Amino acid sequence: MTVDYSFLKVVHEQQLEMIEILELFEDVLLDANYQDKWQAGNQEISSLFRKVENLIARHLAFETDHLLPLLDKSGSGLVMQRLLKQRELILTHLAKMTCLIRELQVSDLGVCVWDDFVDTALSLVRATFALFHWEELEFLPCFRKC
Repeated sequence: MTVDYSFLKVVHEQQLEMIEILELFEDVLLDANYQDKWQAGNQEISSLFRKVENLIARHLAFETDHLLPLLDKSGSGLVMQRLLKQRELILTHLAKMTCLIRELQVSDLGVCVWDDFVDTALSLVRATFALFHWEELEFLPCFRKC
């Protein structure tokens, strides 16, 4: 049976699109501070987070549908285990971000919540870049063995 690997181009294109948005999100967060940038209902950061959230969800769904089944067939249990752990970390950060952004939008919760928000957002960016690392350096070469 021959496997069509053309979907790997889709993975790469998704990564490029996500990198652009993640770097913009990171820049906005690093330039922002609680008093100057965040007010209840701030739309710039909220809008960027929604874009990040949607792109990550799309990418993880594509990965689940196309990449994980092939990795499972390749018998690379260690790579699969590490990739799933990275995905879990991303989903944990996304869930926390969703709660924090909701809290920040409805009330003035103070600089501590803002700091937690920024720390979690930057951790999400790093975790997503680490996922790309797994895909490019560990995950995708496994398919050449299939």
